[in-house]
Amino acid sequence: MRGFLLAVVAFSLLACSESKPKKSSNDDDDEDRPRKSKSEKVKASASAQTSSAPPPAAAAAFVRERPQEPAGVDACAFTGGVGMACLAALRAEQDPIKRRYMRRLTDAEARQSLDEMAKGEPRGVAHPEVAAMCAETGPCGAKDANGNAMDDGYSCLTKAQSLAFDKDPSAAAVHTRACQCDAVGGQIPVMGGYLACDGPDKPVTRGQSLSSDEAKQIRDCAECSKETGAVACSLEIARLSASDPELANYLKTVHVPRCSQP
Repeated sequence: MRGFLLAVVAFSLLACSESKPKKSSNDDDDEDRPRKSKSEKVKASASAQTSSAPPPAAAAAFVRERPQEPAGVDACAFTGGVGMACLAALRAEQDPIKRRYMRRLTDAEARQSLDEMAKGEPRGVAHPEVAAMCAETGPCGAKDANGNAMDDGYSCLTKAQSLAFDKDPSAAAVHTRACQCDAVGGQIPVMGGYLACDGPDKPVTRGQSLSSDEAKQIRDCAECSKETGAVACSLEIARLSASDPELANYLKTVHVPRCSQP
């Protein structure tokens, strides 16, 4: 009888041990793997939410093409046509914000002209023939043989800039004459140049206050470059937000939206 009871107890113990669930290999891996802390679980959850969030809306692409007949601000942004177009548009413009922007565009082009000069690759002036309308000496505004008035600022700056491109030392005297005779007509450099007038008897070299990168960004933004214009305008707006907030707002609310339209 005692042997029978011992057999029953042994059988019961064996049955209990077999009824316990065995650990899977995955369970073993879970025990060996370091437990994530609460902060790590929060980071993992945030990462999953970020990856599933929609991407931010992209800025509208620049699609505007060069106008056939640039006028107003465009006359200083899209250069390469009539050399005097920017000067004529600037003299006609009454909005002080637009005038500042037009001057800034010509300063950027002047910086690029200085860089080309430093490389020994000046582009030349747009209308070299008008240099003949700047007298060598004598009173300003004298008449030529055909009765035309001499010494307007554009003509004398054209002559001075041509001489400067050739590294002719007489360029300085002609530059001075341009400002003495017609500072308003010489208030911005001729297309492709860098000499200008800040007033009567104030000949200046424009573009020196800008870096080469800044000048390129100013021009790329103004020309609505499809490749780099959007980024260039963002940088330009950020720069001007402190120094000229009115102009920064003009670029943001007028110029950039216009670049996004055909």
